[in-house]
Amino acid sequence: MKKWLLILCSMLVSLFMFHLKTAYADDNYQITHFNEHINVNSDGSANLNYQLTYKFDDAMHGFLIKQGLEKGLQLKGPVVAKVNNQDIGKYIGGNQGLEIINGDTSQTFKVHYPIKAGQTYQLNVQYQLANFAQRYTDIGEINNFVIGENWAVDLNNVAITVQLPRGQQKLFGTYTHTNSAGKFVGNAQTGLYKLTAAQINAGEAVELHSYFDQQTLAQAPQNKRAQLTHFKAVEAKIMANNKRAQRVAFFIQWVAGIFVVLGIICAIYARQYWVKRRNRALGSYVPLHNYELPSQLAPAIVANQLYDSGVDVNGAFNATMMDLTARHYLSVGQKVAMGKFINSRKATNNLEFTLLKLDNHLLPFELLVIKILFSEDYANQIGAKVAVKDFKHAHSSVVKRYGKFLNELSVTMRKDAQLNKIVDTQANVFYQSMKGFAAVLTTIGAVLYVGLLLFSANMTVNLATIISGGIFVIIAIGLIIFAARRTLIYQAPHWRTAQDWFDFGSMLKNVGEFDIKQVPDVTLWDRYMGYAVVLGAGAEVMHALAKYVPADTTNDNLVPMYLAFNAINTNNAYVGSALASSGSSSSGGLGGGMSSGGGGASSGGGAF
Repeated sequence: MKKWLLILCSMLVSLFMFHLKTAYADDNYQITHFNEHINVNSDGSANLNYQLTYKFDDAMHGFLIKQGLEKGLQLKGPVVAKVNNQDIGKYIGGNQGLEIINGDTSQTFKVHYPIKAGQTYQLNVQYQLANFAQRYTDIGEINNFVIGENWAVDLNNVAITVQLPRGQQKLFGTYTHTNSAGKFVGNAQTGLYKLTAAQINAGEAVELHSYFDQQTLAQAPQNKRAQLTHFKAVEAKIMANNKRAQRVAFFIQWVAGIFVVLGIICAIYARQYWVKRRNRALGSYVPLHNYELPSQLAPAIVANQLYDSGVDVNGAFNATMMDLTARHYLSVGQKVAMGKFINSRKATNNLEFTLLKLDNHLLPFELLVIKILFSEDYANQIGAKVAVKDFKHAHSSVVKRYGKFLNELSVTMRKDAQLNKIVDTQANVFYQSMKGFAAVLTTIGAVLYVGLLLFSANMTVNLATIISGGIFVIIAIGLIIFAARRTLIYQAPHWRTAQDWFDFGSMLKNVGEFDIKQVPDVTLWDRYMGYAVVLGAGAEVMHALAKYVPADTTNDNLVPMYLAFNAINTNNAYVGSALASSGSSSSGGLGGGMSSGGGGASSGGGAF
């Protein structure tokens, strides 16, 4: 359960913190300034001029500019490249030169240049594209991606200008299609389009869709049809799609908020339901700092009483070994005398458990634990031994038996505990359901809201929405933890018994605050060890006992249990860890139509 809880919480945190920035292999450089100047000619061609500033953290081999050639675009004339105002000639080998690589629908300009780490470089690339703008009987049209989706890193300090051959446009319209914050502003008087943005993220394309007087492209071939009606219909459809997507995004925000609020209501109701039943059962109960065991039931039975179906079978197995040792059915000692005992891996591996006796006082699940430890013919195995080091070997007989009998052990343990059941099943099912609803509803709400933030182009991303998303994630994680807590509802007559055990567990966890030797003699610390394991206080008790374990004698009553506890719980040398893994293996975007259908000039680039 804890594993899945950690996974779910990690996914929620990652979903909120990770802004879908692709981790490219070449993110060891930045494009700190991106300037692109496009001069449209009267024949429909365009001169493109890139002026980019790169800052490199590592040494690299050069720069890349990729030009898409879809929808009739053609490279026209030479390509000119400069690095720091130095002309770059044709690449003929070596570490410097301009290499043009032809693709099916693109051309890549590979500028080889010896780049040094920690340096800044100015890259200038110029070339001409034919058919950049189209001429119709009624309008001229530009419908191209001026920034494509193939840039490998974020573009910073972006400035783009597109200049028509002449100004004084009578027919004029400008539209930008992008998920970024950058938008073109057109000026009909000067025939100029400008876009400025602090940053355009890697993979975010920017499309310019504009119409203007057809006479502006006087030397371009004319398409014998009108285009303005179609142009406006396309933009109207895009606008309608965007508005619809915005409405959907707004609706989902409200739904996410409602889910989170409902989850909080369920959590509050569940908590109040538990508190009321607890107060009704306990009344004016005052916790007592009592060193006596609340009952003489076996630790595994107590674990089933307190945690019901949430009991940790591995922990119960370990606790039973401790309890059998305390009750002198098992003993623990060193295989070979090592002199002064040292709490080390070597000393722990030298320990072994011995079966001392069997009688009719043992419960079926305790007999099953003995069977797992020694053999299926345990009745004839008095005096048999099992080495602690065998607990850590996947192919040892004890590990194999644990895997074979694990399910049977769980079932038998529950049967043995049935007569001592104190959980109110009906009330607890309702309580756990309400906690589950709280966690599920808030998780759905958080995922919906954060998903909109990250994936939807129609979600407004600002400080308020980011804070809201963070709050939703925190609430969801909190209620997941709340739902995973092992708080149960007990039968009213027996809730005091459960509370006594929890108070006893708290005493054990605080054992370092008092002197173990001051505990009344009637209380035997060797009996505490098994209960400490199931109550989650094993480590605290072990550390407290360490202060009283003599280094040169085994006569002290605390020493055998200290050895047993270390043998079972130290260095992963316990059945509930090493055996469990072996045993189990042996048994088997909301978008609104952001493109107007153009995009032949899609570009990309980076460095190599």
